[in-house]
Amino acid sequence: MLVVLNDGIGQMCNKILFQINILASAYVRDYQVTYYNMQKFPGFRMYQADLEKHLTRKKNVPKIRYFFIRGMHKGLAKIGKSHKRYVMVGAKNQKESEVLITSNYLQLHTSYLYGWPFYDLTALRKAGRQIREFMSPDKEVQEYVESVLSELRNTAKLVIGVHLRRGDYLNWRNGAYYYCNEQYKKCMDMFYENVSKGHKCTFVLFSNEKIDEKEFNDDRYKVVIISGSAAQDFHTMSKCDYLIGPPSSFSGLASFMGQVPRYMIENPNRPYEEKDMLVWLEETGSWGLPIQEEEHDD
Repeated sequence: MLVVLNDGIGQMCNKILFQINILASAYVRDYQVTYYNMQKFPGFRMYQADLEKHLTRKKNVPKIRYFFIRGMHKGLAKIGKSHKRYVMVGAKNQKESEVLITSNYLQLHTSYLYGWPFYDLTALRKAGRQIREFMSPDKEVQEYVESVLSELRNTAKLVIGVHLRRGDYLNWRNGAYYYCNEQYKKCMDMFYENVSKGHKCTFVLFSNEKIDEKEFNDDRYKVVIISGSAAQDFHTMSKCDYLIGPPSSFSGLASFMGQVPRYMIENPNRPYEEKDMLVWLEETGSWGLPIQEEEHDD
């Protein structure tokens, strides 16, 4: 059994990313999960019968247990040791969880896990159908998305979602992926020139900030701004034909959910290459690079 004590402090899609990797891992590798304080988000179904068989949801973990487990892990780490019973995951600390899930330990023993992120991409790909059902929209959001997409597809052969991810990106990684409108527009133009092939296309802009539409207007294509709830934007993104955006779990999970190729903008000045259009987590590693490339990326 795996007991999840804490799944980090990230926003909605970071939490969902953690949850679906845990659930897929338990389902594919056939072990049980007790998950403390597993959040549910408005607009998402967040239920799937096959996955629920492996899951027990509990409210807030007792503080004494949480601090005891953390103390045991830190104490072992100080003397250069680890134990499968106490696991902390982190961006640069995935080896402990990899050792854990690739053994039969969880079928026979209990392990306690905290931190973020947790990945089991092998299991996630195998359980794709179940995970997508878990992440599917509720009835109200589904009706909203169908209405929006129906209107968009009346006038366009291609619907391309553009995720203008800013906000805390101003400081994250020293602003490396905080792009201005001009840089996003440059990527849209590049995408239009290489992908549209003469078809009428609409670029749908998603952002949690106010957008000046005038800075994106272009006679060659239509630009539409969508400003729904987080769930509405996410599920609308997942129904686009293509997605464009910086490294982000929001547009990344929308790509995974709808199996929509995403052009991840790591460098807005880089020339377009078709090989960069990838479905996140299905065709990439955890960051967003092609699987083979990410495996060798230090």
